[in-house]
Amino acid sequence: MSISHLVCQYCSHHNAGADSRCAHCGAPLSGAGVAEAGHSMLTGAGRGASAVEHAVVGTAKAVADTGATAEAATVASGLQRLLSTLLPKVTWQVAAVALALMGILATVLIRSCSGGLPSMPGMDPLNTLPQSVRSAASCPQSGGDNCVIAGTDLLLSGGLTSGRALPLSVQVDSPDQLADTVRRWRAADPTVLVDGPVFVAIGPSTTAWYADLRTGLHIETGTFASRDAARTFLVRAGLIR
Repeated sequence: MSISHLVCQYCSHHNAGADSRCAHCGAPLSGAGVAEAGHSMLTGAGRGASAVEHAVVGTAKAVADTGATAEAATVASGLQRLLSTLLPKVTWQVAAVALALMGILATVLIRSCSGGLPSMPGMDPLNTLPQSVRSAASCPQSGGDNCVIAGTDLLLSGGLTSGRALPLSVQVDSPDQLADTVRRWRAADPTVLVDGPVFVAIGPSTTAWYADLRTGLHIETGTFASRDAARTFLVRAGLIR
């Protein structure tokens, strides 16, 4: 059975018999004798094009919303330009290529964002420590609380603790918990060494306090021989510069 109207070869828009080009996209029109089977194929292609187009636009928006790297944004932009050329002629092969490119984009997005993800409560806190502290500290297998650095360790050389072992607590807190901790520290009127996304201070009892508000890393040490000794330890440990 044939249809009496003209059908766009690209977007499958139905046009009046008097039209010479598609009123929707301006593409050439097929003859009045196009079979219903051909119409169904064109309609299916148009739907496939629309689905791919919506998926790509959504993926590109997700890249922008998550603040991904320039690499991911460039891939998204290139993919949109490519599909704007191919969509009028979309076939299942083109759709397959588009979906493959979207997979590549997703991989780039995940890789570009993963490096900046913060640590979360429940992670092993020892893995968040600088290597020098992680190597020197003796900690229980269950976590970072109640760690100890031997008084003879190089990190404490020069009498930083007058020969005593240095206890320290290491944990990963939620943002709210760590913000509350920093407020409590500030109220104790400490000597503040760093104040920003990372807060470092020496408490009234010459203990060292460290909080990284980006990752949740929270460190509190035992007593040092002096404030200068506490500062020296923080520099040696790589916790301040």
